[in-house]
Amino acid sequence: MNAFTFSSRNSNILALSAAIAGIFMFPVKEASAGAWMQEPGHGQVIVDGIYYGTSDYYNRNGDEVSAPKLRKYEVLPYVEYGVNEQLTVGGSMSFQSINEDIPGRKWVASPGDMELFVRTPVWQRGTTIVSVQPLIKIPGPYDEDKNPRVGDGQYDFELRGLMGHSFKIPSWNENWHYADVEAAYRMRNGNASDEVRLDATVGLRPWEDTQLINEVHSVMAVDSRSTAPALLVNSEDYDLVKYQFSVVQDLTEQWALQIGGFKHLAGENTGAGAGGLIGFWYNF
Repeated sequence: MNAFTFSSRNSNILALSAAIAGIFMFPVKEASAGAWMQEPGHGQVIVDGIYYGTSDYYNRNGDEVSAPKLRKYEVLPYVEYGVNEQLTVGGSMSFQSINEDIPGRKWVASPGDMELFVRTPVWQRGTTIVSVQPLIKIPGPYDEDKNPRVGDGQYDFELRGLMGHSFKIPSWNENWHYADVEAAYRMRNGNASDEVRLDATVGLRPWEDTQLINEVHSVMAVDSRSTAPALLVNSEDYDLVKYQFSVVQDLTEQWALQIGGFKHLAGENTGAGAGGLIGFWYNF
């Protein structure tokens, strides 16, 4: 565990995250994941295929500099299930294939870390809900000393607060839209720095069977260490602000297709890249 000491770079990351989140939080009953609970006996499975590539790197000063090209392919299954009205459980596990254009370095492919969580509501009124979500990250069966790294091989413990609000915009249409904001503190064992995580999502339904999802995800290392390894991916000590936009198209009452892309906007000690995703959602 580390003392909570934000650097000036942390402050810049926080300011950028808040500014972008503020843009999203304009007034915008239907939502997935986030602060909401799954109905008892029902749940959701999302399987995303993700590509990420970069030939640039955010250094310790947050400057974007050239780096060996990195490519990362990832399959990320996610599931959550409503045990009862007061308890939703879920988890995810990544499968990664990573390569850096460095002579002698080979592709690394392995299952990644697993995350398990429980979520419970603490306050609800109308279409607004506040929930809490403890989470544990379990390291996967990879070699943490092999580069590029699939993970850093330690357990994490996170406590997250979530607030969701769903509403209509009568001047636009009669569909439900939603906004979700989250804040978390992640305790990381070993050499890895603890992290503060801030996330904001706005989901709009211009048509009944189509969602437009805007997301901002930010990670801030609590105690930046100049001795931490400089890595393009899976760093143990980094700051990052990422923007993602995707379209989710309902195919049937149970199935939906998601297509989107994302871009790293600012950071420190991590890759400055972009990527795309395609995913399938199944509601049961």
